[in-house]
Amino acid sequence: MYAKNYKFGVDVFYPNDLHSFVCCVNIKEKTYANFDFDVIFLSLNPQIARTQIDKFILRRKNKVLINSKIMDVNEFENYINNIIPHTT
Repeated sequence: MYAKNYKFGVDVFYPNDLHSFVCCVNIKEKTYANFDFDVIFLSLNPQIARTQIDKFILRRKNKVLINSKIMDVNEFENYINNIIPHTT
């Protein structure tokens, strides 16, 4: 377990373009819909800008699941640096 008092998972993917990004997120959300921890969808394609991700989120018919977050690498690095690590 990585985080102290926090359960999360990271689903890393590399979409070819914005269209495949949208398809991937839609499919992945169905898979993780009933999980009892946060799921981070992490896109590794640097050509898909954070602004494009934000537009996708705003324009969606269905809102992002409450237990999921859609991130790019920079956002993930900032996010993970603010999590208190689990110590043994």
